[in-house]
Amino acid sequence: MANLSALVIGATGATGSSLVNELLKNANFNKVVTITRRTVDYSQPEAESKLKQIVVDFENMNSIKNQIEPCDVAFSCLGTTKSAAGSKDAFRHIEIDYNVNFAQIAKDSGVKNFHLVSSQMANPKSWFFYIQVKGEIEEKIKEIDFNKLNIWRPGMLDRKDKTRFIEKMTNIFLPSISVDTGK
Repeated sequence: MANLSALVIGATGATGSSLVNELLKNANFNKVVTITRRTVDYSQPEAESKLKQIVVDFENMNSIKNQIEPCDVAFSCLGTTKSAAGSKDAFRHIEIDYNVNFAQIAKDSGVKNFHLVSSQMANPKSWFFYIQVKGEIEEKIKEIDFNKLNIWRPGMLDRKDKTRFIEKMTNIFLPSISVDTGK
């Protein structure tokens, strides 16, 4: 049994919350640190001994640098939608700046293995705004030069009750990955 530690941002979303639940259950991980805008109630008994939640205003993420202990691996599951962000500029800021700031904080704290949840077809030269931004994030995080960088490009996520119109239309033609949103 390994004594691994994980640092996670985006832990309140569909993908991130599922990841944190799995990390808490995994005997190889003895510490899971989440960076969130609000605390989350995890029902697993392991949460009490393994979980540390750091609540921060993402606009001031550098304020938590001294709270981050060295971790073996970091996961960024952080993402939003243009409608939730309110504008293209806000979407770009949240997606790129928050992810890159987190990656740099992780690197500075000693993380050598970084996992980024991106998007299928991510490409900084795409004509599609969402795909373009996801591609830009990947390129910027590559520049941070982790020992190991894992970029995950899932297809559409079937988030049940939280599915947007475009996701519903896409799911008619393309298979999706079902994600438990806790409801």
